[in-house]
Amino acid sequence: MLKMERSIWFSFLMGVLFLVNFVGCGWSQENADSATASVYIVTLKKPPISHFYGELRVKNQHHSTNGRVTRLDLPSNVSHIDRMNGSYVSQMHDSLLRRALRGEKYLKVCSYHYLINGFAVLVTPLQAFKLARRREVSNIVLDFSVRTATTHTPEFLGLPRGAWAQEGGYRTAGEGVVIGFIDTGIDPTHPSFSDNSHEQTYPVPEHFSGICEVTQDFPSGSCNRKLVGARHFAASAITRGIFNATKDYASPFDGDGHGTHTASIAAGNHGIPVIVAGHNFGNASGMAPHSHIAVYKALYKSFGGFAADVVAAIDQAAQDGVDIISLSITPNRRPPGLATFFNPIDMALLSAVKAGIFVVQAAGNTGPSPKTVASFSPWIFTVGASTHDRVYSNSIVLGNNITISGVGLARKSSLVIDKFNSILSI
Repeated sequence: MLKMERSIWFSFLMGVLFLVNFVGCGWSQENADSATASVYIVTLKKPPISHFYGELRVKNQHHSTNGRVTRLDLPSNVSHIDRMNGSYVSQMHDSLLRRALRGEKYLKVCSYHYLINGFAVLVTPLQAFKLARRREVSNIVLDFSVRTATTHTPEFLGLPRGAWAQEGGYRTAGEGVVIGFIDTGIDPTHPSFSDNSHEQTYPVPEHFSGICEVTQDFPSGSCNRKLVGARHFAASAITRGIFNATKDYASPFDGDGHGTHTASIAAGNHGIPVIVAGHNFGNASGMAPHSHIAVYKALYKSFGGFAADVVAAIDQAAQDGVDIISLSITPNRRPPGLATFFNPIDMALLSAVKAGIFVVQAAGNTGPSPKTVASFSPWIFTVGASTHDRVYSNSIVLGNNITISGVGLARKSSLVIDKFNSILSI
């Protein structure tokens, strides 16, 4: 992978950190009528902060030496007021809600400002109609649910003699790159995410400004030079009353395993032994083993997730300075209308691409019938089903001692299935 560099002014970062309570996900105003209210995502016509900074970047010709447009840089002519835009945008959202819903009860769940200018709010259908009629509003959609969508693979793809060789080998493959994973979290104790295996200098990229949440489930020290950031997002789920802080882990910790799996595939350390239920599957490696990982947990084992929380995670990942966003998630239902990509998630990802972030999304686990690809946007790099050259030759022994050879799911073992009175062994 190519190295990606970016500088962000310290004053802007301090402003963002100071204003986190204003611009993130939380609760404001009166409680909504929970009997008839639902969460809606409202997008406004005015552009988000990233578009403003992007225009200034182009005007000031902030380009990298290799001709690529660099990640968002904050130019020197940005005033103190402009640095406070996150708070300003959130206040404008509150003002719009007060004007549109005079004296009525509602609950603002999230405020988005970096990749899209909008907010998630718990309102009734009639209140949503009132918001949709406002001239400041570009789009309003009902929040929707989402769900989550190999050891020899590097050699099969030719990475050791291809992309890795171009970057100086696996020890430097992905160096300086931060991959942001929007998923079910991560298990920080997994050896794929240790920073002890990196012999060379392995600093956290200067352009990354994310934080590592510390909870009982995700204690201090969970992050390191490999796992450089970890947050969780569940405001929409909490608003619906379906979030269980104990069962679902109110932390970046992965209670499902899906997020740990995807992070290890893309950026896991090189040469990690894979042993499952006593079976040795060889040594595994991520595709970019020297890259860094930032986790934005927005999906949960018991209920999946919601678009409002996913958008908040994407917005934060871009603001933190990730170079790549990886989403192995899909909506539970196809968005209405022909233009399926006109939804808040894909609009946020469009802004991420415009900001110089490479976005990758899984095509989904359905198909191969028509209209089953769950990554809708032409600006997203969609990864579909593939194959590999791995085959496990195995055999089964029947009760009459006849052996049948074939393809198995793992290497040979002497496991005997007592459940079937030992009529076959694997």
